[in-house]
Amino acid sequence: AQLPKTNIAPNNNNDQQQGITNSNDKEWKFFDTARLHVTAGSGGNGCVAFRREKGEAMGGPNGGRGGSGGTVYFIADSSLNTLAGLRNKIHVKAKHGKNGIGKNKDGQHGNDAYVRVPCGTIVR
Repeated sequence: AQLPKTNIAPNNNNDQQQGITNSNDKEWKFFDTARLHVTAGSGGNGCVAFRREKGEAMGGPNGGRGGSGGTVYFIADSSLNTLAGLRNKIHVKAKHGKNGIGKNKDGQHGNDAYVRVPCGTIVR
């Protein structure tokens, strides 16, 4: 006896086992679809330091705070009409913040990352 055919969507977790790559994935066949891995920058670590001066018995804390990490922004650009340019760079990462140092010096903030996309782009 034959089993009836069912229309079950393939499990995306088994893509590697089924041999699905970017070249034969249905989502990658259209220029208006792109898959990006976006990562914001993490903040820097603070510094634990205590003030030490001649004649000051208890100087107190003077460690700096860590800088905040960068942010990823999507900018709508009316001069673009396709997402084809995003297919070359899949991973978009903002820079990490620098660590704080002594003498109450805060760490440097991480640089932001900007991604230009055509107007009407839906980000999920």
